[in-house]
Amino acid sequence: RRLFQIFVTFHLVCFAWIFFRANSFQDALAVIRGMFSPGSVHTLDYVDGFNMPEKFFILACIVLMESVQSHKASVQAFFTKLPLPVRWSVYYCFIVFVLLFGTFKSQQFIYFQF
Repeated sequence: RRLFQIFVTFHLVCFAWIFFRANSFQDALAVIRGMFSPGSVHTLDYVDGFNMPEKFFILACIVLMESVQSHKASVQAFFTKLPLPVRWSVYYCFIVFVLLFGTFKSQQFIYFQF
């Protein structure tokens, strides 16, 4: 039941973002019509900037963090319970991941128009 509630909430928030990011109400409706029109099946191949192994790694990290938090445990408490060499290995993996896949060029702030 809880998993279903999380699923529904996530999709409602994503649906609301369509209206938030659209330039007009008509644009939002066009996006919604496009989502449900025949031949509009989208896969992970359309997520730009990452290849398939990276996408699955990111998804696995998200699932791991959500499972830790869904058990009412904090992420910090989870990592504190790990043996020291394992914990530091995870820290270094996170650092390497950020250095390899991070974007370090200057970009315009997403909410500059507000």
